[in-house]
Amino acid sequence: MRTRVLMVAFLTLPAPRAALSQVSIELGPVFYLAQRLVAQPRVEAPEGSQASALTESGTWLGAEGRIRYGSFSLSGGVVQGDLRNRQLNSQVDTDLRVSRASLLFHPTTWLAFGGDADVWRSIRADLGYAAERLVRRIGAGIEISGTLGVPGLRSVLNGAFYPGGSAKQGFADLTMPDKIDPAELNYRASVMMEYTSPRLPLYVRVGYRAERFATQLVVDDNNINDQIFGLTVSAGMAIGR
Repeated sequence: MRTRVLMVAFLTLPAPRAALSQVSIELGPVFYLAQRLVAQPRVEAPEGSQASALTESGTWLGAEGRIRYGSFSLSGGVVQGDLRNRQLNSQVDTDLRVSRASLLFHPTTWLAFGGDADVWRSIRADLGYAAERLVRRIGAGIEISGTLGVPGLRSVLNGAFYPGGSAKQGFADLTMPDKIDPAELNYRASVMMEYTSPRLPLYVRVGYRAERFATQLVVDDNNINDQIFGLTVSAGMAIGR
């Protein structure tokens, strides 16, 4: 009797080949040509002055990937690079590393939604001091895609809204408590064109990304608004799509 039960249980398990047919994997490097606009609205400055805003630019490199099984996908990526004010020929660099992860549900071929989280870590060297800033965000994400009438070519729109998170900043042994500003909109949005080769397991993506996060110092309620936007290019392997 026990043998019969075990045989029935084994036969009801999905075949390994059928299970593997539901798995798809994407993995590859990403290049990000970014610009950053940092605004501090509460800083008083003469009319026409740029003292309350700082514009920086730089290049970031990293990797991204996604694994999908059935109607669910888990994505992640890390990019790292520097930012500098090129117009002022500043020697002050901001080193940035961004880590991101998302878990999405795909009810149809063109729509997905779920949870999204990221971590921003920046280190700015200025006058012999290294100021560090750490921002963690958590929220909800959505992805919409569609074919464009050419085999292998499609458009992808995705974004996320972050109502929660935490932040802190400081240098040396001094750390100032910070928080995500609930009165400001914290988001990420991107539009991409993607081409997947019909003969080779390769993909190429070109797109534009924009994101914004606002933090607020707990001690004096002074807020800092960061806007980062720019061109992204990525390519890699796409297996099982």
